Amino acid sequence: MNPSGTKQTACRALGFWCLTGFVVLGMAGCAPEQPGWLQRTTHGDCTSVLGCTVTVRVKDTLFRFSASNVGSQLEESRNNGEQWSARTTIPGSRTYRPVQASVINQRILVQSCDVNGHLKVQRFNPKTRRWKQIRYVTGGCSSRV
Repeated sequence: MNPSGTKQTACRALGFWCLTGFVVLGMAGCAPEQPGWLQRTTHGDCTSVLGCTVTVRVKDTLFRFSASNVGSQLEESRNNGEQWSARTTIPGSRTYRPVQASVINQRILVQSCDVNGHLKVQRFNPKTRRWKQIRYVTGGCSSRV
């Protein structure tokens, strides 16, 4: 029997169970809080009349994405949200309507649907201040339109 092989298998098993435990605790709301430099808030449903708002803090800057039936925009604030300045609109916002917005790893993710039921997922990177399409699903919004 190879002791190093046994040790390697034990480490893999321990790693698997630690990862599984972290995922379960995270889903149950028991995971540790996010660090102070990553603050996020999410409010509302993008398809409602009131719309949705997602805010993320990256270092000393707040970014806020908001969407409603009227349109969508991304704003930026360097003074803790006291004043906001419009920075950009999401690419394709004339043909795609945001249905959901969230924040993952300091990036704003927006899921949008067009009138034909196609889903487009775009990500805003605050460090580069650019939008990038990361996914497109034909018919992915058929139940949302």
